[in-house]
Amino acid sequence: MYAFSPDGRTLAAGEYGLTLRLWDVFGPHFEARTLKSHSGVVTSVAFSPDGMTLFTAGTARAIRLWDTVTLQQRFTIPHESSIDCMAVSTDGNLVASSERNGIVRFWRAATKDEVRVADR
Repeated sequence: MYAFSPDGRTLAAGEYGLTLRLWDVFGPHFEARTLKSHSGVVTSVAFSPDGMTLFTAGTARAIRLWDTVTLQQRFTIPHESSIDCMAVSTDGNLVASSERNGIVRFWRAATKDEVRVADR
């Protein structure tokens, strides 16, 4: 449930307490910014390649996209089941998510369009 930003300066940490912490690794006080990110456990976090978007997923049956500057949620991609893990493509255009029901889904990050669905 951890991911470093592409520049290595920020560590995103999903937690069992329904929060997400963003740590400034090289900041003078090593302080974290905290988001109440989900109504369930955060099981996966990933940054976009440019570091401007943070993707979070978990038991709340959704992927959430966050602006890393404003810490505002951009939008949500709903799911039918809890999400075990998630990955963002190297160009940041696709998101893959693995649900607890055995389904793997692929989404276009900018539009929330589902591209493909597959069984594990």
